[in-house]
Amino acid sequence: MIQKLIKKIIFGSLSFACSVVGGEALTGAELAQIENAFGITLSSNDIAQLSEIVYPTNTPVWRSDAYARIDAHRKADLDIRVFDQNGDPVEGAQVSVKLKSNQFKFGGTFSIKDFSGVTNPDMTMSVATYKQRLLTMFNAVGLNNGFKPRLDGLHEYLPDFKNWAASNDLPVRGHLLIWPGVDEVNNHLTDAVLADVRAVEAALTNGSSQATIDALRDALRTTARTEMEEWAALHDVVEWDVINEPLSNHRVQDALDDYDVMADWFKTAESNKISADCGLRINEFQIISAMSEARTPGYYTDRRDRYMTEINRLLSNSAPITGIGFQSRIKHEHRDPQLIYDRLEEWATAYPALTMAGTEFEVQSSDSTNDWKWYIYTDEERAQITEEMMTQYFSHPQVDALTAWDTIGNGDTELVDYTGTPARNGLVWYYLHRIRFNTDVTLASGLNGRTGLRAFKGDYDLTVTYNGQEFVSALTVTNDESIAVTLNSTMAGDPSTAAVIDAWSYDGLSNGAGLSSAVSTGLVGGVSTPDYSLASVQNETVRWQSDGMTDSLYRNIVPSSSAGVSNGLYQISLDFLDADFSASAAVSNGSGRVVLGVRSDAAGDVNFRLVFDSGGGSAPEFRLEATDDLGSNQELATFFGTTLDHLSVRAVYDFDNAGSTGSYKVYCRLNGGSEIASYTAGQLPPGFTLDQLRLIVQTYNGGVNWQAGDRVYTDNMVLRSLGEPPPPPTVVALEDWQMNEAAGANLSGLVNSAGSAVWSGDKENVQTDGSGNLLFSVGANSSDNLYRNSTLTQNGVTNGVYQLSFAFPSATLAGGDAAGASVGFGLRDETTSSDLFLIRLQRQNSELRLQTRIGTTNTDIYDFNATSLPGALAIRAVFDLDADLMDLYYSIDGGAEVSETDIVINDGVMDAVRMACSLNNVDFGAADFVAVDYLTLSRINESVVSPVVFYQSWLNNFPALGVRTNLTDNPDGDAFDNLAEYGLGGDPTLADFVNVPVLQQGSGNSLIYIHVQRSDAAERGLSYYLELTPDLAAPAWTNGGYTVLGTNIGYAAGFDAVTNLIPTGAEASQIIRLRVGINYP
Repeated sequence: MIQKLIKKIIFGSLSFACSVVGGEALTGAELAQIENAFGITLSSNDIAQLSEIVYPTNTPVWRSDAYARIDAHRKADLDIRVFDQNGDPVEGAQVSVKLKSNQFKFGGTFSIKDFSGVTNPDMTMSVATYKQRLLTMFNAVGLNNGFKPRLDGLHEYLPDFKNWAASNDLPVRGHLLIWPGVDEVNNHLTDAVLADVRAVEAALTNGSSQATIDALRDALRTTARTEMEEWAALHDVVEWDVINEPLSNHRVQDALDDYDVMADWFKTAESNKISADCGLRINEFQIISAMSEARTPGYYTDRRDRYMTEINRLLSNSAPITGIGFQSRIKHEHRDPQLIYDRLEEWATAYPALTMAGTEFEVQSSDSTNDWKWYIYTDEERAQITEEMMTQYFSHPQVDALTAWDTIGNGDTELVDYTGTPARNGLVWYYLHRIRFNTDVTLASGLNGRTGLRAFKGDYDLTVTYNGQEFVSALTVTNDESIAVTLNSTMAGDPSTAAVIDAWSYDGLSNGAGLSSAVSTGLVGGVSTPDYSLASVQNETVRWQSDGMTDSLYRNIVPSSSAGVSNGLYQISLDFLDADFSASAAVSNGSGRVVLGVRSDAAGDVNFRLVFDSGGGSAPEFRLEATDDLGSNQELATFFGTTLDHLSVRAVYDFDNAGSTGSYKVYCRLNGGSEIASYTAGQLPPGFTLDQLRLIVQTYNGGVNWQAGDRVYTDNMVLRSLGEPPPPPTVVALEDWQMNEAAGANLSGLVNSAGSAVWSGDKENVQTDGSGNLLFSVGANSSDNLYRNSTLTQNGVTNGVYQLSFAFPSATLAGGDAAGASVGFGLRDETTSSDLFLIRLQRQNSELRLQTRIGTTNTDIYDFNATSLPGALAIRAVFDLDADLMDLYYSIDGGAEVSETDIVINDGVMDAVRMACSLNNVDFGAADFVAVDYLTLSRINESVVSPVVFYQSWLNNFPALGVRTNLTDNPDGDAFDNLAEYGLGGDPTLADFVNVPVLQQGSGNSLIYIHVQRSDAAERGLSYYLELTPDLAAPAWTNGGYTVLGTNIGYAAGFDAVTNLIPTGAEASQIIRLRVGINYP
C-alpha cells in the first residue's frame, strides 16, 4: 500500500462548556461570535456589563445546583469511533459535531405584521434582517397574535410565515385555540362565538325557558367546537395552547354552565390536529412567576390551587392534555431564582406525566399610576432575571421550552430593537442559547479510533473527514449514544499505526481534573504528569489558562519504555486547540509559549513550540518555532490574529543520523488542511539520546507576559517508535532519463541510464538545451502536437507500488489560446490504448496550472495565478497498481512538499511511459516554452514491519480495551494476559480459553504437549517455549527436558501446531507451562 503521511486532525472551537466560573470574562472567540451574529461592535462597557451577567463574581448554591442538573439532564455522552474499510481504527480523523438545534426550545414570539413587512415607521431594519435576527436568537418560534382566531385581519400573513419556518426547520408554537373571554371589555372571542354567548346570556337574563336556553347552549357548543376543529386542522404546529388563561377567562364555560367542556375542547384538538406529535397545553399567567409570599402573602398559593383544580378537572375527564403552560411574565419584584425552581419542582411532583413550559417570558415594569404593586426594572436587573430564568427552566428535566414574548420592538422588555440591535437582556439570551448551552466542536479520533464528548441533547450535523474523504450524517442525540463511522479508505502503511510508547488521553475524565489524572497508555505505559495549578481537564482536553500570577511550568517526563535510546526513529506529536490570547494581545508585551520536545541528558533539548506575540499590542500573531543543533527558536510558520482554532504538530527524531542534516523534522497541519513539511533540514546534536520528554508552559518568566484568562487547549500528546527503525522503502529506478545530452539531442537520442525503454518519433521543437533540460517549444502548425509512448523494459505490469517523478525547472505559457497548451507525463496501457493517469502543466484561463487527467476528467491540483512558473516545480507520483490509487507530491521553488493523496487512477496494465503535449501553434505561443529536467520511473519496495507494529495492529482490533493495552494487562480476567492472548489468537476482551494447549499420553513414559503458534512468529518477534518443574510448592522452572517432534504448518488460518515430547520417567511429577515471549524495544 502507499506510504502516507500521518494524518493528524485536531480539536477546534470548544464551545460546549457548561459551567460558570466566577470572575471569568468573555473570550475573544465569544465576542467575535456575538459581534458577527448581529453585525455590531460591542463597546468596552457592553462587554463588561455582559460579562457581569454571564460570568457573575459569585456562584450561589442555586446556580451550582442548576448547572449540575443541566449536565445530568440536558447532556448525553456521545462516543464516536472511526474505522477504515478493513475495520481497523482510524487515528487522526477530523470529527465535527455541530448542534443544529437544542432539544430544549429556546423560542420567541413576534409581530406577524413586522415579519411580513407591513409598514411600521418605527422599524428601520429590513425585513430580511428582521428574519435573520429571529434565526439568530431562537430555535422555535410563535406569534404574538397571528394564531388568535378572533384577529382575522392577521390571518392572510400566516401562509408565508409558516413556509419560512418550515424551510428553516423551526418548530412553530400555536397560540391559541380558544381564549374564553372575561366580559365585553376583555373579549377574546370570534364574532360567531361571541354572538352565541350573548344569546345565552340574554336568555338567562330574560328568564327564557330551559328548552330555549338548552338550544342556545347547544348552538354555542357547536360553534365553538366547529371553530376549533377548523383552526386546529388548518395549521401544522408543534403544540397548541388549547385554552388560554382559564382562571380569569371563563365566559364561555359560564354561559354553558359547564366547566367539563374544557376536556371536550382538548378532545376536539386531539382529533383535528395535523401532526400526531402535536402537544396540547393549558396556559395561565402568574403561576411560577407569581409574586413571592413576602411581597403578597397567599397570592401564589391561591392561584396555584385554582390552576391545579382546572388541570385535575381535565385529567378526571380524560382530556388528552400533554403539557402545562406557565406564561412566566416577571412583574412586581426581583424573585429569588431558587423560588422559581422550587415552584417548578412542586408542579413536576404533582404532574409527573405532563411536560412544562414557560410560554410568554418577559420582564415587565409597572409604575404607581396604574399598578398596586409597582416595580421598575433596570436594564441590569432585566438581564440578570433573563439569565436566572433561562438557567432554572433549562435545568429542570420536565421543562421542555422557554418562549420569550414579543421579542422585537422599541420597548423596555424586548430582546432586540427595531434597528436590529440586541438589548442587554437580548445579548444574555443569545449567549446562553447559542454559546453556553451549545455544542459546536471539531474533535480528533485518538488511539483506537475513538473520540467523544458530553454533548447537549438535540439535532446535529456529524462530519468525519480523513485523508480527503468526508462522511456526513444527521444525528439526533437524546440519550447516551455510541456511533461507528466506517470510511472508504485503509490505514495500511500509515505511520500513525506505528508502536505507541506513551500516549496521554483525557477521554472520560471529569472537568477540573488535574494533569496527574491522565496515565499514559502504550506497550508499557503507566506514566502520569504532576499537577499544575494553571492546567486542568476541560471537555476531555487540557486547558492551560493563566491566572495573572502563577509562574511557568517545566516538566521532565521519563517515558515508560525506550528511555535512553540512541538509535531508531521516534516521533512526538501534540494538538494545539482553540488558543485565545485576546487579553495578551491588548498589551505591548503580551506573549505566551507552550513547548514540547525531547531532552538528552548529554546533548540538551530539541523541541518545537507554539508562541503568541502581541506585536507591540497592534500586530498579534502565533508562531510555530523549533530549537535544534542548528539554532534556537527558528521560525517555521506564522498565523496572524489573537485566536488559533487548531494546529497539529509532529516532530520526527532520527537518532541513527544525529549530527546530520535531516535528523530532525517538524510537520504541521492547520485547521484540518494538508500537512506541511515545515522543517525538513533540522539536525539533532551528535550523541543525542531520548532520555526524557520536556514539556514547558511559559507564563511569566523570560520576558513572557501571558495575561489572566487567556488560554490554549492541548490534547493527544503521543510518543511513538516509528520502527527499530524499519528500513525506508527501497526506491529502484526502472527507467531514467536525466536529459544531460548535448544541445539539440532529439527524443530518440535521450539516454536511459536505468532501463532499455527508448523514445521515437523525433520533433524539431522538442530537443535538449545542453543545460540538463529537455525543451518543448511551439509546433509548426495547428495540429502539431506530441503524443509518444516509451515501452517499458518490463511491460505488462499489474501489481506493486511505483513512482513517476519529473521536474519543470522553468516554463512560460503566455501566448496562444487561453486554454490548451500543455506538457505532461503519465503511464499507459498499450492493450487498451488508454492512460492510467496523466500529470501535466496546463494553460487554463490564461494561467498555469498543475493538473491531473484521469480518463476524461481534468482536476486542478494547483493554480499558479501566473503565466510563468515562480521557480522549479518538482513532481512525484506514487501509485499502487493493486489499489488503483495515487498519492501526488509536489514542491515549488525548493519549498515544502505538498501532497494530494488517494487519487483514484484507471485500472489497467502498465506498459509504457506516456508523453502527451499540446504544442500546436494555436494553443502554444511563439515565445512559450516548457523545460523538463528529468523523467524517472521507479519501483518502491515495501519496508519490513517491526514486531511492535504487529502488536499495535492486533490491539487495534479491540478498541474496547481502552487503556488496558500493556503486554502484562489481563483486562478480561481469564488465565491469559494480553501477550498470551496475542500469541495464541485469543480475544483480550472475552474471558475464554481459545487455543488452549492439549496434553496427551505418549508412548511409554512420556507425554505429548501440543500448542499453537503464529505462522509468522519470527516476523512478529514472538517466541514459544515450554518450562517444566517437578514441584509447585518450590518451583524451579527450566526450559529443557523436552523435544520438539514436529510442526503442523497451516494447522489453522495464521497458525501452526507444535508437538512436543516430554519424558516422565525421571520425575514423580511434572508441571508444564507454555511461555510466550516477544522481542520489542
